[in-house]
Amino acid sequence: MTTSLTLSASDFKATCLDLMDRAREGSIEAITITKRGRPHITLRFSSPAEPTLDPFGCMKDWGPLVPDDHDWEAPLIPDTVLDEMTDNLIRQLRAD
Repeated sequence: MTTSLTLSASDFKATCLDLMDRAREGSIEAITITKRGRPHITLRFSSPAEPTLDPFGCMKDWGPLVPDDHDWEAPLIPDTVLDEMTDNLIRQLRAD
């Protein structure tokens, strides 16, 4: 059941965090804040947002991505292939 509330500015100030929580739950639709007994402003709350997935920690259950026996010091490219790539690059640069 949604409701509308009317509060003085001091009452709103004292309870605004609780009111925001209640609005998120959907139990409050609008709040009219009064100043010296007269309506001053009306807050209308949007519908509760769908929860979003937090990317932090999203891979915690994936397990290790690298095998335990991986050799971290092994070269990514064998020296022979690297030498061939370097020679080709040098030839291309000299041709230009």
